[in-house]
Amino acid sequence: MVVLLVILLLVVLILVMTLLLVVILLLVLTLLLVILTLLLVVLTLLLLVLMLLVVLILKLVFVFALLLFLWVLVVMLI
Repeated sequence: MVVLLVILLLVVLILVMTLLLVVILLLVLTLLLVILTLLLVVLTLLLLVLMLLVVLILKLVFVFALLLFLWVLVVMLI
């Protein structure tokens, strides 16, 4: 009887430990997924900022070229 109780206790202990391991693994995986999604969000935000900077630089270059063109026209007219 005592041997049966000890075996039952061991089986229950092993089951509880495996359940704990599975829960810990799931928690670690969810944490990794959250970190990865946060990294993706940060990267997309950085890409958006870079695109905005490129658009601003292109606008500045366009305005500068337009002003230069107008200046050349005025100089040629004079």
